[in-house]
Amino acid sequence: MEKTKYLHHDKANYLLENCIRQSKFNETELFNNKYDDIAKFSEQIIGPETYGLFYNDSHYLQSVDLLIKASLETEHRDKKLFCDIVPHLYSYTNFLDIGVGNGVLTKLIGQVFENITIVDNSPVSLANVKQSDFPSTTQINKIEASITNLTITDTKYDLIFFSHIIYYIPIEERNALVDRLYGYLNDYGLLVIIYNAGLSRYDLTRNFGGKNFNFTEVAAHIEAKYTRIEHLQSKEFIRTPDIESMLHIAGVCLKDSDTTATKQNLEDYLHKNHYYNDNFYIDMMQNFYFIWQSEYDH
Repeated sequence: MEKTKYLHHDKANYLLENCIRQSKFNETELFNNKYDDIAKFSEQIIGPETYGLFYNDSHYLQSVDLLIKASLETEHRDKKLFCDIVPHLYSYTNFLDIGVGNGVLTKLIGQVFENITIVDNSPVSLANVKQSDFPSTTQINKIEASITNLTITDTKYDLIFFSHIIYYIPIEERNALVDRLYGYLNDYGLLVIIYNAGLSRYDLTRNFGGKNFNFTEVAAHIEAKYTRIEHLQSKEFIRTPDIESMLHIAGVCLKDSDTTATKQNLEDYLHKNHYYNDNFYIDMMQNFYFIWQSEYDH
């Protein structure tokens, strides 16, 4: 019989309170100044010569931040993580975050862990996470590497985040990588895999010759092999009031699918296919796999 998870009340309460604050913030932002904030933030981003290409990592991450600001899904993700998942971890000793991006989730969830290891092949992403973001007792370990070239032998983790990285792993290597990450879990630890798929984002990237991603095989592998899993799907709506903001966001989608477009061609496509009721939009399906370590999977 599996051991019942012990709830660390002080750390769980911190996350639950943050969930409430985040929920209130998102609701206020959504109905008041969200569109103004999106337009103002977009003005700070340099328009590239070709969309799907970025001048550097900082330029790319700015556009990713804009995408997050324009998304109506992020609040659902945060509620699920902060209210239903992370407060019920068995232990809060070691946290491994693979694919840090802008570091927002790392900084929020990492507040309750003693040791944090972040892995990213971008030094800019790693630099987004600083010791000053956490309590002075928190230990931060930064690794600049691709997860495909990294082997961890000396630590087990209570929580592993593998967020929006699986796109870049060859299909034939994904199952083995998931199994390897699962092997890094502590007893009763949790592996969280996050990726986007489908809907109008795929139509956009397909139109410009981008490669779209098939996750059927790795999803079937997870569901067949692991005992304690939860699969959550949440439709992600991205809305902007102006074309310039959506051009930057569409550029992120094009980069992630390894293709490009001229500004004129992309603008024409967005006006024709992604404009409705005075707003530009892209939608996609956000997928979460929560895989709990189980004695039955050994």
